[in-house]
Amino acid sequence: ASTACNYKNYHCHKCGRKGHLQSVCANKNIQPRKTANSHFVDVDDDLDTLYSLDINSKFLLPIRTIKDTESGEPILVDACLNNVYLQFELDTGSAVSAMNEFLFDTLFPDEILERTEIKLKGYSGEIITPLGVASMTITCSNNRHPINIFVIKYGGPPILGRDWFCKN
Repeated sequence: ASTACNYKNYHCHKCGRKGHLQSVCANKNIQPRKTANSHFVDVDDDLDTLYSLDINSKFLLPIRTIKDTESGEPILVDACLNNVYLQFELDTGSAVSAMNEFLFDTLFPDEILERTEIKLKGYSGEIITPLGVASMTITCSNNRHPINIFVIKYGGPPILGRDWFCKN
């Protein structure tokens, strides 16, 4: 029954509809968007301190859904963002957590997007100017924390960056 389905509140990364995952999407007419694996790092060196992760610290990350990392598949984290369930890719190369504009506008039409002066730099050096940042609440493995989600025009799938590690 649909009431017992664990994925009834998830949004498909292929068609954008609620109720299923991309891997079981029945829509044959839509190709999943191919995106390069973007890793965001700070332009401003002062931000490194804010978003740095102490490698020697002992963090236990509550990751429930994990794919085979030997095959290069992304590590997925099931989370609830402002009461909307979705999957994030865990991105250790990103200083910040981010989401593409289309997904943000679709899932959070009433959410306020604040201006930000923060600029991001992609792995290959390109400058990425976020459209803005949303102050939201993320719940993962029964842990609830405030999180800033940077909204990127034409961005890829939603990512949890190093800023999220500091909260878990």
